[in-house]
Amino acid sequence: MPASRTTVPIPSPRLLRRLAVVLVLATAALAARADIAVLREKGPHSGSAFSNPGLIADAPAGLKVAMKTADVKIHLRPGEGDTLKADVTADFELEDSSPAELAGQLYLVGFPVTGLSSKIVTIDNFAVTVDGKTPATVLRQCIGTHFISMRAEDTPVRGELASETINKQSPSAWSVQYEGKAGYRSSYIWQQSAVPAKTVKVHVTYSVTLHPQSIHYSKTYDREEDGDALIPFKTLNVDNWNDRHFFFDYVLRSGATWSGPIGKESITVSVDPALGLHLMQIYPMEFRQSKELQLREAKFETDDYEPGFNDIRNSDQWKTNDQSHSARFSLTNEDPEFDLLLAIPLSAIKRNQ
Repeated sequence: MPASRTTVPIPSPRLLRRLAVVLVLATAALAARADIAVLREKGPHSGSAFSNPGLIADAPAGLKVAMKTADVKIHLRPGEGDTLKADVTADFELEDSSPAELAGQLYLVGFPVTGLSSKIVTIDNFAVTVDGKTPATVLRQCIGTHFISMRAEDTPVRGELASETINKQSPSAWSVQYEGKAGYRSSYIWQQSAVPAKTVKVHVTYSVTLHPQSIHYSKTYDREEDGDALIPFKTLNVDNWNDRHFFFDYVLRSGATWSGPIGKESITVSVDPALGLHLMQIYPMEFRQSKELQLREAKFETDDYEPGFNDIRNSDQWKTNDQSHSARFSLTNEDPEFDLLLAIPLSAIKRNQ
């Protein structure tokens, strides 16, 4: 008598499609769980509304533009409530020694900003001119759509960028990419044309509102919206950990994306007497970030060195002038590998009437 045979039903195409959807959703859920399982540091953020302009990646081959001079003036004054206002005027000279055949070629210049997502910094009236003319300008931000995807979004400031200069599909969608692989989550971007054998003058103005932050650190499995602006706890040195502080940094490293070193740079911070703020209560530090900090997962050390802060109040680069209520940071013939971080205790501001 022949053995009985069990018939296995063949799944219908509809059932197979449903199983495929379930599998995709399960895989996504596992990826999200793996993503969220990283223990992250939370704490105060820097607000880098102050920057050197830099060269956006994928510039025309052969382009050779150097930053000859940078003259930046930041004026601090009282804001509403406990906020601090900063009015910025910056002038940059870019020396173009590109081949003659590149004349008229368009390229993008970026001005990195951080702290926007966490509302630590708000920027008003950003404006730029190139040789007296106002170029098309946008604020480009990398926006998270879900745990495993990012997209670039342009908010027009003036006009629209030419389509041939827009590259939102960079190798890393997690940041706006600059030459040398530096990346920043948000940047003001404008167009310039190659003008061989000429020095181009770039003029930038805007106002900033800064909010005080408590120095409270914790660990969390939740992702930070603006995690790339986090100030690492183990390298921060302040006198009073119970005081709230205004933190803001000046991105110097973006100036290293041009050809050759920065010729001469001067950053002057002046203080309105109405703040009652003594210059020695401004804490300037060199902020050295690891290369990995520019990537999606922020890590604060590499095999080469640990990032950290170096108090430069007594260095030759930082000079104060009590008579003019101003302090100046300067560098000469340098490709900076650090940013300038400033911390001001809220209690140091007396708000004189």
